[in-house]
Amino acid sequence: MAGDGSLPDSAFSGWRYYFNTYTIKGRKNLALTSYAGLFLGIMIWRMKANKKKAIEKKKH
Repeated sequence: MAGDGSLPDSAFSGWRYYFNTYTIKGRKNLALTSYAGLFLGIMIWRMKANKKKAIEKKKH
């Protein structure tokens, strides 16, 4: 698992160089991307909810 021998960075190319589960850097990038996606999803959801409230308030 984490203590096993890791592949050299030259074994990866393209997007696999940045997003992989074999290196610490790749795992970090995957985690950061996951958190960023979650954060963006929550922000978009909250913005839509606020927009709906403003439209309903304007109708009354």
